[in-house]
Amino acid sequence: MNEKSEQIDAALNYKVDYDQPLDWRNELFTVTAEVLCCKDCSIVNVELSDGKHKILKYKSSEGVIHYILLAAVTFLGGRDNHPIFKKRIQLKTWYKEAYHKFTAARSKVHFMGVYHYMGNVLFVDFEPETYITNKMHNSSAFVYTNDLYRAMKDGVAFRRDFNGHGITTVTKNKLVSYLNGSVLSIYPNLQFDLSSSIYNYDQDKVKPDRLVYYVNRFKLSDYRLIIRIVKKLWNDVYGTEIPVSILSKLEIVAESIMQKKL
Repeated sequence: MNEKSEQIDAALNYKVDYDQPLDWRNELFTVTAEVLCCKDCSIVNVELSDGKHKILKYKSSEGVIHYILLAAVTFLGGRDNHPIFKKRIQLKTWYKEAYHKFTAARSKVHFMGVYHYMGNVLFVDFEPETYITNKMHNSSAFVYTNDLYRAMKDGVAFRRDFNGHGITTVTKNKLVSYLNGSVLSIYPNLQFDLSSSIYNYDQDKVKPDRLVYYVNRFKLSDYRLIIRIVKKLWNDVYGTEIPVSILSKLEIVAESIMQKKL
């Protein structure tokens, strides 16, 4: 059942709406091939132990062959159990075999998600080395709407999640440069680190040790100052007000920390 979740349009506006994924049988490949320039890439059917699978093959300006396994980025589902900003691609069982088959000195495999909403297309490159140890059977790789937002602001944005997975989000006009190695992932800056590291998305809870770190780092004498900073930075990075549910948790933990310092 399709459910509404956070979306982001080409004008950097957040909306709560239904997913608009590209069709995996055709659109995912044709749209990505057009972005990469058709003369440099091809859609190929590869033979694996469980049958044939469609893969996008791209040759970079450095002569490196990129085998791109495409999947649509969609809401995880179950709004009672998962936040509406949490999206995923499904990691197919055959991905692991494809990774081992095509990874070599001059070739690279990508587990790449394609996000689409109202004509806005973004690419999410999930670092395969950090996923292939999974069983790869109905498992997922996760990305947040904030990752999409940061990529649209910076062109390319990188994040390493709570489980050590590397996620790089890329805009259409940066995808070729990214695969050619001429643009590097932009690592989280202090603003993103401050606003997000104190809140663990994966466990939906505040991390008191990170609040303590920033209280000490900025020599704050009043917990309300760090809340004020977090509220501003959250708005700068996410483009929205900090959710009340998260803010209330921050206030409780921050006040407790400051009381212990006094």
